[in-house]
Formats: sequence, structure tokens, C-alpha cells
Amino acid sequence: MISQRLIGRQYSDTESMSADIRKFANKNGFAVQQSISYKQNSRYFYCNQRTEYKDKVDPETRTRQGNYTRTTKCTWKVYVRKCKQDWCVGKVILHDGSVIVNPHDENAVPSRNQEHSHDLITDPSVLASVFPQARSLDAKQTKTIASMLKSGCHASNIVDTMLEDQGKIIKPVDVYNINQRVVKASFLGKSKDDQLMHQIDEMRKDGFVIKTNVSDDSVLRMPMITHPDAINLTKRFSDVLVVDATYQTNNLDMSLFNLVGFSNLGGKSLKTFVAASVLMVNETAINYKWALTTFKETIWAGKDEEVSTKIMISDQDHALCKEIEAVFHQSRHILCTWHVMNNFVKLFKRSFKVENGKRDGDKEHSCHKLVNKLFYASDEQAFNETGMELEALFSFSQNHEKLQKHLNRRNGVDLGVALLGITELGRPNGPKAHTPL
Repeated sequence: MISQRLIGRQYSDTESMSADIRKFANKNGFAVQQSISYKQNSRYFYCNQRTEYKDKVDPETRTRQGNYTRTTKCTWKVYVRKCKQDWCVGKVILHDGSVIVNPHDENAVPSRNQEHSHDLITDPSVLASVFPQARSLDAKQTKTIASMLKSGCHASNIVDTMLEDQGKIIKPVDVYNINQRVVKASFLGKSKDDQLMHQIDEMRKDGFVIKTNVSDDSVLRMPMITHPDAINLTKRFSDVLVVDATYQTNNLDMSLFNLVGFSNLGGKSLKTFVAASVLMVNETAINYKWALTTFKETIWAGKDEEVSTKIMISDQDHALCKEIEAVFHQSRHILCTWHVMNNFVKLFKRSFKVENGKRDGDKEHSCHKLVNKLFYASDEQAFNETGMELEALFSFSQNHEKLQKHLNRRNGVDLGVALLGITELGRPNGPKAHTPL
């Protein structure tokens, strides 16, 4: 029995313990996760394929359906406890609940395939690809990779070197994560402004194109960051651009304004690429104007180059919509259907509740499908028919009067403007952009 070999092993510290048990698991075709019990002064190592629940999302409407799926349930685990000065492996619990405490038990399960509730992975490269825990690094390996990064080695070279010299299989993403930790360590003791300037200098050395907005007192307000490859992609695939901003998701407390393009490559869904990113102090019209103008001048910098963007997509931020019309006046501006769907659900979310206060999932699902059908109606007749189906869905709702009021204000093609509160649907003969309700 394979797991019996762990019984009785002793370790002087937790680092060597963790490394040895992970190495044992990877060698025998599975990965482990560690759990700590400070109250009992012990450690547990679980098989990575224990029960995990994940939300099931409908790909058509992008909404959670309320039911779940779960991975293979394997309850194999190792129990390690502190004995005086050393850590000692006391017992191994198999997937069927049997406990192994004697390393010389002749009645133990003879086959390692019976120790787990799933098949073991014999190929180390497949195991490392499936389970990130199988690629975990100890302190010495991490230090080696950090020194290679400081010397200027690329991630792909580091991956090959670790495999040849130490037999350790890792991915480029593991190298990038270590690089981020090294960068953060270099920021200790520096102000946020100094950190940003240091990062900008490093990115310029790597070939990034960075434009800055500086205040009258020489303080950096906003940087726009792009790359020559991104510029070439934007010139090649400039028909559609999507713009949106996050909300203070970085340590600088600045909004990240992203401009994303679509290539004409791909299968059912087209591939996207980041054309440029702008760190903004706040989301105001003047900042949007600088970001869009700087992006336009950077991408189409030549005298004979004309802006070839035909469609701009955004949410309904009024300041952003105004500046898109001003800067990209030759392009057509439409709104993102995902944002429109969220606004619609917020507007009529009370209608999805039943008497006991719970949400009516079937009704909400039907609503999502009708609104999606409304977005992609091929002509005015199909658009109006879908609008009537949507009205019938809310006929017994407390929001029916609100919906009817909107329907009475607009008719025909303008139904989307009144019903959804959007400015343009992106269909032929649709209402003019930014028509007030």
C-alpha cells in the first residue's frame, strides 16, 4: 500500500514537511492541499479532488440558475501532529473512511488505485497542468527563480531551466506571479507616486508606449499605457472598440479605463485584445476627453492616417457618451447589452419575486431571453412583437403600470429606448444616439 509509507515520517519544520508530502503526492499521481488547526497544533493534507461546489451559469443569459455541480469527492487525507520538537505523520484516512495508523499493517489495502475515489494521473506534465498545487515551489526554488528574473531571463527560459536542472514542472504564469512578488518587495518604503513612476520607467524599458497628463505643479495625474504590438493590432482591427472603466481596484485608488478591440479571428466568439489602458484620478468629462484624444493621437499618429473605427461600445456613463461623440464623431456609438440587461433587471427586479419573497427563476429566465431577442430583432415587426411578449410577461406584475407608461411614450423601433432606458440599440433605422427620454 502506497499511503502506508507516510506513516511515522518525522520533520523538523513545516516547510520540509509540506515539501515532502507534496512531492509524495505528485510522484503517485495526485495533488494535495494543506489545512492548519492551531487549536490542536496539527496539519492536514487533503487530496485536491475533494468536494468543491461551483455555480452553474447559463451561457445564453449569463445568469446563475441556482443549481450546482461538484467535482469528484475524495476524502483521502494525511494527519500530521506536533510531537515534542518534531512533526510526525500519525495516520492516513482513505476515501472509504478506513484509517491507517500502522506502517506495517498486513491487512491494509494492497492497491493504490483503491486508496482514492478517482484515477491517478501518472504523467507529471498532465498533473502539473491540471492541479496548480502540483507546481508549488519551496523557498529555495522561489529564490532561484527570483534571481533569474533579476538577471533578465524570460519566463519561457526559466520554465525550461527548472525542468532540466531540478526536474520541476512549472508554467510561465508561476514565474509571473513570483515576479509580481519581487516587484512588490522593491516598493517597500516608497510612496504610491514613487511606485507608479518606478513602474512606468520599467515599462518604458520594456518597450511600452506611455503618454502622461501632468498638472501645473508637475504632479502626474494620468498615464495612458499601450504597446507597439497593440497599436498595430488596433490599426489592423479598428472596426469596433469597447471602452469601460473599473472602480478603484488598485492600490493607487484610481479608475482603470480600458479600451478593448475585436479581431476578426476566432470561432463562435471573436478574440479580443487590449488596445490601451488609462489610469484616471476620477471619471469626469475632462479626463475622458484627454484619455480618448490621447489614444486617438497615439494610434493614428501619421498625417495621412484616418480614424477607421466604425463602432464604439460603452455603458451609459453620460460624461463618457458625450466625449465619445465629440472625439470619435465619425463613429457610431452604441451601448453594451450586458450593461443594458443589468439596468433592466434592476428596474424590474421586484417583479421577479413571488409571495414568499423568493425570486421566480423561470420568469426571470424568460425575461432574459425576451430582452436578448429584443436586442437582436432583425426588423421592426419582430422588435414590436417581442416587446408585446415582454409586456404580457409583466401583465400581472406590480410594475406593469410602469412598463405600460414607457410603452405608451414610445412605439415601434423606439420601444427599446423607452423600455430599457438606453440611447441606441445599434440596429438600422434605430433612434439617434443619446435621444433623451
